[in-house]
Amino acid sequence: MATTVTDANLTVTITDSVTLNGQSYGNTNILTVASIDEVYQRVVSVPITTYTSLFELGAATGQGIVTAANCKYFRITNLDDTNYVNLKIADIATANYSFVVKLEAGKSFIMGGVSFIADGSDLGAAPTYTTTMEVQAVAVTDIVDLEVIIASV
Repeated sequence: MATTVTDANLTVTITDSVTLNGQSYGNTNILTVASIDEVYQRVVSVPITTYTSLFELGAATGQGIVTAANCKYFRITNLDDTNYVNLKIADIATANYSFVVKLEAGKSFIMGGVSFIADGSDLGAAPTYTTTMEVQAVAVTDIVDLEVIIASV
């Protein structure tokens, strides 16, 4: 069976704008990523006290897993108007390293690909990046809804 899905461009537009004392500041930046043919999107209710897996970027595609080498963009947005969550980005290749980001109400965490490193030492100018990850979240004060979108080729 031949696919009927046609590749498309992903357009990401980020605009920031503020006016102070009559002077405008900010900019609009647009990124276009060609040949997107797979999108994963969902809203996840994140409980308190226990990390919940949002998705994996792994060696192969499966349920809740996107092939890491094909991932070109992902965004996680906190849909809550009051509460924050902790996002944990974990190295699944070695399970030794992770980092945590506090995602406040209404804010987003964006990565344009998969390469990252989390280590307790000085990384120097040319670190070796991890290319697979598990992304988890935990709410701290109350259940929080997160929107997740991943685009891959």
